[in-house]
Amino acid sequence: MKPYSLWIPVRNEEATIEPLIISVLEQENPPENIYVCVNGSSDRTGEIVYEISQQCRQVIPLTSSPWKANAWNTIVQTAVSDGTFEDVMVFCDGDISFGGPKTLSTLVQHTRASTNNIVGGSIFPVPSRNRIRPCKLCTPSGWLYCIQKTILELLEKHSYWKMPNNIINEDLFLSLLAYPDVDVITDAFFYAVKPDLRDYIITQIRILKWMKQLVDMGMWAELEIWIDRVLQSWGVLRTLKYGYIVPLMMSMITVSPSDHVWTITSSTKKLV
Repeated sequence: MKPYSLWIPVRNEEATIEPLIISVLEQENPPENIYVCVNGSSDRTGEIVYEISQQCRQVIPLTSSPWKANAWNTIVQTAVSDGTFEDVMVFCDGDISFGGPKTLSTLVQHTRASTNNIVGGSIFPVPSRNRIRPCKLCTPSGWLYCIQKTILELLEKHSYWKMPNNIINEDLFLSLLAYPDVDVITDAFFYAVKPDLRDYIITQIRILKWMKQLVDMGMWAELEIWIDRVLQSWGVLRTLKYGYIVPLMMSMITVSPSDHVWTITSSTKKLV
């Protein structure tokens, strides 16, 4: 299998980053390079990553200022400079658990064989030990996804040579740019904490604030495509989105620096 690289952004995840890196190395076809970017952590995450890198040549420690998009930019720019980003690159959060030893290789092979710019893995919510079919998301999630190098051309086309450093949901932003060339596969799935009601509400608020950002950036046309996709089964809401509901919701929203700091309430490592 042709070599590939993996990106892991971490912020205050000292309890999960080492088990995750170990699980990455235990994959049947592990990545040749594992870029771990610590963005604004206040715990021992950075120290742990550095210590691991001293024992494992595959782990490349990086640092960036807070916000996940800054970590994304730092890793991609480093990989491009190093010449390790040849065609595809995999990204995952620092607290997930892979669904099996072939998760990463399956995701990479599917992406290389397809014309999709971004391909995500499916989520398996926990706690649950039942062997149910993983949930196929509507769009790739920041938890685990793979991008073609052509995604950089899409960013450049939209006047960005990198990810906007203040974007709230970088995975939704990439999916929007790449649409319709996006996909989610159930053969490469992962475990993640099932959100409770509070988490769900916070997530929806973050999405609304992300929509507000896109409008402020002049990307209403691209956002319109995403809204159509999400609301395609919501019936009457589709007819109201432009005239009342969406403008009203976004007029009530302000975006602050704290919106970019996403905290995980618990780790899948303790639940799977």
